[in-house]
Amino acid sequence: MTSSRAFDQGAGSVPLFGPASGPFDIAEAVLDATPVRLAGAGPATSLDNARPAITLDGAGPALSLAGAVLDATIAADPAPASAPASPVDLDPGIAERAAAAPLLIVSAPQQEGIREQQARQSLDPSAMIDHRSRIVAYSDDRVSWIRARSRGITATDVAKLTSESAVRSVLWEKLNGSGFGGNAYTEHGRRREPVIARWVFDEHGIAASNALFHAFEAPQHLATPDGVVARSGGTVELAEIKTTSKPWRSIPRGYLRQIWWQQYVLGAERTLLVWEQHKDFRIVDEVPQCRWIERDDAQISTLISYAEMVLDGLEVARSRGY
Repeated sequence: MTSSRAFDQGAGSVPLFGPASGPFDIAEAVLDATPVRLAGAGPATSLDNARPAITLDGAGPALSLAGAVLDATIAADPAPASAPASPVDLDPGIAERAAAAPLLIVSAPQQEGIREQQARQSLDPSAMIDHRSRIVAYSDDRVSWIRARSRGITATDVAKLTSESAVRSVLWEKLNGSGFGGNAYTEHGRRREPVIARWVFDEHGIAASNALFHAFEAPQHLATPDGVVARSGGTVELAEIKTTSKPWRSIPRGYLRQIWWQQYVLGAERTLLVWEQHKDFRIVDEVPQCRWIERDDAQISTLISYAEMVLDGLEVARSRGY
């Protein structure tokens, strides 16, 4: 869970989003937001990176930057106003770039403005680092995979998030377990998935995957798509495989929510949904049916909001020893 804190030195408060305690990580707190001015007692330094520039006024140990910009932190306690001013401690390479950068001072944005800016960037696939660097676990290591899933929100969880009341239901399951261990239908699906995955690869070039990924800058937002491919140019496409005992008149909404969440987590543009119908566990059609599902950022934004409600509830429950 994140919280809002502010530096207030008489020049206006700047909301920062980061851990409820300890130092803030600029990559989480500032760099994804509108350029921000932090008021202090010392000289101003401007950092010019690929992200928006940030102006920091520091004094002594009040503000410190160490290492690369994305790993920099802001010390929790500002120095007293009477402390002698000293420059912000910068890595030499950063200092050199900063010296050549224009000074950018922007009035403190409102909290909602920061949130909206962060949300826009989190939904922009072009802002995401390579999905392959965000693998958390693999499903063939069952213990690690289940443990990792229990600590975050997965596409399976999100498929149920239709309202705030559904948030409470998902939260209860995350804390207590669902009690569902599978049945003949889920077992049939597990047997058929590798066969269907081979068809997906042969026909559409999407390789099967058993990796659990986390979203860019959101380590508790998780997904395990059935197939992943990075096309030329870097576009990511996914595959999701289902089996069903009934014909579909339309795609079930729960599956769509699952797909949209996977697209968000991996930064994918679209997903090939593939389904195979059976009757009494005998395959109806020789070839599976399929349909491309395009990314829907409006739906994704709603799902992120619901997921954060669940994560907030988990943090509160666990802080109370649940």
